[in-house]
Amino acid sequence: MVKLLLLRDAITGIGLETVDELARRGARVIMACRDLEKCKSARLEILTRTHSENPLLCSFRVEPDQLICEELDLESPKSIREFANRIISKEKFVPILINNAGADFPEKIYDEHGIEKHLKVNHLGHFLLTKLLKPCLRTSDGEPCRIIILSSLSHWFAKLTPNSRYLSGTGSGYSISKLLNVIHAREISKRWFVDGIVAVSVHPGLVRTSIFRSVKWKHFLVYYLLRWLTITCREGAQTTVFCALDKNLIPGSFYSECRPRKCNSQALNDEICDHVWRTSEALIEEWESRSQE
Repeated sequence: MVKLLLLRDAITGIGLETVDELARRGARVIMACRDLEKCKSARLEILTRTHSENPLLCSFRVEPDQLICEELDLESPKSIREFANRIISKEKFVPILINNAGADFPEKIYDEHGIEKHLKVNHLGHFLLTKLLKPCLRTSDGEPCRIIILSSLSHWFAKLTPNSRYLSGTGSGYSISKLLNVIHAREISKRWFVDGIVAVSVHPGLVRTSIFRSVKWKHFLVYYLLRWLTITCREGAQTTVFCALDKNLIPGSFYSECRPRKCNSQALNDEICDHVWRTSEALIEEWESRSQE
């Protein structure tokens, strides 16, 4: 089993269950979260959960030294760089990186420089973090390092505008950012394969999490139907866990239900993918520069 994996947004939902599943298999997990106190509470929840189970029924205990809490704010280039520097100074090998953040805001929100908030949190933050961590993204046994990026089936509903300076397009801000996640994984696998790094994107499924927070009592029928159509957070974590462990992972693929699936055709277009990569690099450079002003 891997000795270390780094997982962003690990305090609730799919992230929490992913930590639980992989830590039970012996992994040491760096839980990177914006709110350090909530991260510590999530860590305690996993430890309490695994140690309160009947040892005759469950032999997979998570020990305190397996779970490490670190502060990381994907909206702050300064926080991302400080986090990356801390990890590089402490860890020689990070065999698995899971970019699990998936913020979904009610509408498109632009900052004063024209960058949409979904783009910033769900893509540019991941892009900068992954780039900065590259020196330690490797394994001790010669196997490729794995980067797993949480995307969504909703990426099918997005269409990028050709040569857009801000990676804009048609569709919701969330769906556009999820398409960028798929493209990011494909480009990493093409560009960094020679460095022993591969990446995949993952659709966890329609998970029963925050989707219910907006369902009012008068919409009981909707709530009832959603419970039948959705899956639990633990079930939603299974494709990520599969991609972390499977020996036959296909680099650059889009996974759902623990198998590679067809993705949006724009993610297969080399010209579009190259534009996304180059534009992302330019945007994070501008983003970092402005944050220092």
